[in-house]
Amino acid sequence: MVYQFHINNISSSLGSLLISCLLLTGSLGIFANVYAQDLPAVQNTFTAPPKHFIERDSGAWLGLYTTYWLSKDWGYYGEYHLRRADFVNRMSKLYLRFGVNYKVDSNLRLTFGVVNRYTWSDFPDSALEETYVPEYRFWEQALFSMKYFGLKFYHQLRVEQRWKRSTKISDPTYYYYNRFRYKLLAYGPIFGPLLETGSLFFCFYNEIFMQAGEKVEYNYYEDNRAYVGLGYGLTDSVHLHIGYMKSFGQLDAFSFRNHDIFRLSLYHKMSLFND
Repeated sequence: MVYQFHINNISSSLGSLLISCLLLTGSLGIFANVYAQDLPAVQNTFTAPPKHFIERDSGAWLGLYTTYWLSKDWGYYGEYHLRRADFVNRMSKLYLRFGVNYKVDSNLRLTFGVVNRYTWSDFPDSALEETYVPEYRFWEQALFSMKYFGLKFYHQLRVEQRWKRSTKISDPTYYYYNRFRYKLLAYGPIFGPLLETGSLFFCFYNEIFMQAGEKVEYNYYEDNRAYVGLGYGLTDSVHLHIGYMKSFGQLDAFSFRNHDIFRLSLYHKMSLFND
C-alpha cells in the first residue's frame, strides 16, 4: 500500500509537470506569433546607434616657449602658439599662456597662471558662425625632471579651469570645464652635449587629456597627443624643435578626432642672476 501511494504521488506529479510544460509551450508559441506579427512595426520605430565618425584633418602649429628667471626661485613662463588647420590653409587658434614659475629644487618646478585662447570657426563663410571666440582659463602645473642612462625625462602634471563657448552665434553661453593633463617627455642626445650649443637631440612625448564639466557626457577622454621630433641647440639658451604630432580624441559618444600636426617650436630661456 505504501509503495502504491508513492507511485500514485509520482504519477500525479509527473502529470502536473507535463501539463505545465504544455501550457508553457503553448504560451510561448502564442507570444512568438504575436511578436512576429509586430516585428515590422518594432523595426520601423527602432533606431540603431550610428556608426562612429572620425574627423580627419592636418595642421601646422608654430610655437614660442619662454622661461625667464627673475630670481633664484621665481620666474616668468610663457607659451605662444599660432595654429593652422587644413595644414596651413585655414586659421584655427591663437593660444597665449602666461605663468609664474616657482623652483622648489633642481628637479621640481611649480607654475600657475592664466590662458587666453582664441578659436576660429570651422565654417568661416557661414552667417550663423562667429569669426572667432575667446576662451579663458586658469592653470596649475607641477614639472618633475630626472636623468637616466644619458636621457632627460620630464613628468608634467597640469590642471586647467576653462570657460569656453561654441562658435555658433545662437549659443553665446560660456560653460565651465575642468581639464586634467599628464605628459611624459624625454630628450636624448644624437651628437654633442644635450641641450647645449650645436647639439642635435631627439624629443618624444605623449600627453593624455581628461575633462569634466556640465557639457561633458561621453567624451571624458578628450585627447591623446603623441609627438616625435628633433631639436637643435642654436645656443645654450635657444633651442629649435621640429617634429610630427598625432592628436586623437573623442568629440562625443560616436565621434572622434584624428589630426596630423606639423610642429615648429622655438624655446628660449634666460636668467637674470648667476645660477
